[in-house]
Amino acid sequence: DGWAMFIGRWQPWHAGHRWLIDQQLNQGKKVLLCVRDVHQDENNPWSAWQIMMNLSEKLNDLINYKIDILKCLLLE
Repeated sequence: DGWAMFIGRWQPWHAGHRWLIDQQLNQGKKVLLCVRDVHQDENNPWSAWQIMMNLSEKLNDLINYKIDILKCLLLE
């Protein structure tokens, strides 16, 4: 049991992200996804809020059951 935590930009979302999450879920862990709040530019076209909404749609079947999503501020 327990939790696995992943911090990332999650843009663009792809099958490798889902595979990584599923590996932890298959081990009986819950997953915490932290969305890095990065400056928007050509490599990061979406805001953290947009990404959180996108992840909520992509992982709708798991939200509030096995996965939580939150925004992370990384101070440099």
